[in-house]
Amino acid sequence: MPNARKVGKKNVSAWIDEDDKDVLQAAARERGVPLSEMLDELIQEKLTVLKNRRKKLKK
Repeated sequence: MPNARKVGKKNVSAWIDEDDKDVLQAAARERGVPLSEMLDELIQEKLTVLKNRRKKLKK
């Protein structure tokens, strides 16, 4: 089912400037990946940085 939610995942929406979306779409096209996949990669990279920073603060 195309609209079925994946277990453990949540939908997130955000408003961004049109120019920023155009830049993101162009970058995704250059990489040959869908925009959603590129956004997921960017979010995962940022989350990794944030999680590592949290671990350092806990020490």
